[in-house]
Amino acid sequence: MNLYLGIDFGTTGARSTVIDAAGTIHSETEYTFEGDRAIPCGQQQAQLSKAWESALFGLIEQIPPDIRSQVRAIAIDGTSSTVLLCDTDGNPVCEPILYNDARGAQVTDRVRAIAPPNHV
Repeated sequence: MNLYLGIDFGTTGARSTVIDAAGTIHSETEYTFEGDRAIPCGQQQAQLSKAWESALFGLIEQIPPDIRSQVRAIAIDGTSSTVLLCDTDGNPVCEPILYNDARGAQVTDRVRAIAPPNHV
């Protein structure tokens, strides 16, 4: 059976749902950003990418192996307009710019410089 994994990263945690082509739910998992998993206030946003990576793998590990082995496609979304620029191997090249961070306007030129022609 072909299954599809959707992952949602929010402000307070992350969630996943595995469905089939008919929309039947086969697994749901949650990962909460609190307690020992939280990034203490005042620490660099650069640590957020590591926290998100932990959440991603934490969600996937919660999916039963027999279901996980049938996943054929994955879709991931994040909070509002949060941006994390990555290299071609998927490694972050700078700290994330959160949806409520005014620095987003400052990276627009950098994004335009690396985007293919005719892509905003």
